[in-house]
Amino acid sequence: MRTTPISRSARGPPLPGEPLARLEAEIALPALFERFPGLRLADPDGDHGAVPGFVANGPVHLPALLS
Repeated sequence: MRTTPISRSARGPPLPGEPLARLEAEIALPALFERFPGLRLADPDGDHGAVPGFVANGPVHLPALLS
């Protein structure tokens, strides 16, 4: 775990869910790629849209392929 938060809200200190989300990603993503080594983006250069709103940040959809 990082000792200094990297991402912060526009209002100042880190949001309460950020450490949990970071921990989930640190555990889940390596497990996902270990379970599905052929996992890749279906369209890596495509426009996947952006989640509308202030709170969420990420693509609307992220098509993937297994080989």
